This record gives sequence, C-alpha cells and structure tokens, in this order.
Amino acid sequence: FPSHDIQRICARYLKVNGALILLEPALRKTSRSLQILRDRLVESEPELRLISPCLRFGSCPLNHYNQRDWCHFYADWIPPSWMSLLEKTAGLSIEILKYSYLTFKADKLEQNKAKTKVSDEKRGLKSPYLWRVISNPMRSKGKQESVWCMCHNIHHKTFSTK
Repeated sequence: FPSHDIQRICARYLKVNGALILLEPALRKTSRSLQILRDRLVESEPELRLISPCLRFGSCPLNHYNQRDWCHFYADWIPPSWMSLLEKTAGLSIEILKYSYLTFKADKLEQNKAKTKVSDEKRGLKSPYLWRVISNPMRSKGKQESVWCMCHNIHHKTFSTK
C-alpha cells in the first residue's frame, strides 16, 4: 500500500482510539516494504501512534543498518489439514507461521490537521534500555546469533552454545 492509500483508509474507517494493524507473511521484500511504509506513516501521520512491535517512533534503524535483515516474528500453529497435504506435496515446511506486522493507534483523526514533526519523547518513547529480539535464533559452529532492536540501534547478539 502506498502511504496515501493508508491515509484514506484511516480517514474513512478508523475511529479515535481505534487501531490499525498491518500484517504480512514475512517475506524479505514485502517486510522491508512494510518497514519503509512504517517510516513514511510515522513521519507524515502524527495522529497515528505506533504501538507495536517497535520500541521507537522515529525512523526504523533496520532500514539503515543493512539490506539483509528484516523485522519479523514466528508463531507455532497447527495448520489445517488441507495445508498439511500441500506441505507434503510441495515439500514445504509450514509448522511455524512467519509474519511481519505494525500496529498503530489513532490518537486524533483530523483530516485537515497541520502536520508537525513530533519527537520520540513526546510520542511516548519508552526507556532507551529496552530491547526486542527480531529474529529467530541462528545456529552455527558452536554459537547462536540473533538480531536485537534497541530504540536507536540494531545489534547482532552472539552467544556461545558450548
């Protein structure tokens, strides 16, 4: 979705204190597009407050860190029987559901409201010491690595498995 389409949808359907949830299947290309859309909405729509999964409201540091990583999450699930058949036939692995998402809360929806830049502090940035793990564990040769997001940085954390 272009950000102007999201703006029209919000103006028409989203009520004050309502929530907008954008969800997609965690493919690298579409998840990175969602991250870019996130930055555009945060910049252009001060009445939409980003409440999850991000720890900050400014530009996403992952967009500037590298082009290899993207923010996504995993959930265990029991696929329906027809998907299990598809999994076996196509040789896929669908026991884990992968997804990327954004959740915005509508604080005020005034279509003609003047657009102003709002600092992270005014938009409710939590402690700068909060971290969120944004990858599954990646195991290799005696170590385990994961990608962690902090309000201003992205870090690869490595732990020894020995």
